[in-house]
Amino acid sequence: MHAILFSYFWLGLFVGGLVAPAERVWMLESHLVTEGWQLTVLSMVLVLPAPMIYLFRMKYSSEDTGREEVSDA
Repeated sequence: MHAILFSYFWLGLFVGGLVAPAERVWMLESHLVTEGWQLTVLSMVLVLPAPMIYLFRMKYSSEDTGREEVSDA
C-alpha cells in the first residue's frame, strides 16, 4: 500500500510541475527551481528511483520464492 501512495505522490509532483503556473513556482523561492518543468525533472531524479527499486526488488523476490532447490541426496 505504501508503494502505491508513494507512486501517486511522485505522479502528482511530475504532473504538477508540468502544469504549474509561474506564480506558484515563484512561491517556492528557490534558486534551483525557477520553472515548472524543472520541478518535474527534479522529481524524476530524486523521487522516481525509489518506486523503481521497489518494483525491481518485488519482481525478483517473487521469482526467488517460487523456485525449489533439488538436492542430489
